[in-house]
Amino acid sequence: MAVDGSAIRGLATTGLSRDTELSNFGELRAIYVDPEHVCTGVGRLLMTAARERLWRVGVTAAVLWVLDGNARARRFYERDGWNFDGTRRTEIIGDTPVDQMRYRCSLT
Repeated sequence: MAVDGSAIRGLATTGLSRDTELSNFGELRAIYVDPEHVCTGVGRLLMTAARERLWRVGVTAAVLWVLDGNARARRFYERDGWNFDGTRRTEIIGDTPVDQMRYRCSLT
């Protein structure tokens, strides 16, 4: 979590990959930055902390799922060394189909 005084500026959550075909992979499950603090370095700090947490639990690679149409997030991940691995899925959230892409990175 990124905190400035008593204000939360962002957060990142991690865990083991929920994709059953990937053994010994971590997962960046969420990363959020307060819109007023986008492009201020908060996201980079959160990503560094997330990678360190995953490394400490012993995984050597990680995945994340990103909305297909979220070009800003995809650019952020790509600049950080994540790459689309060719896997796509569609989840139904409420009544709406949501297309997602899986990105992967090495933690070594």
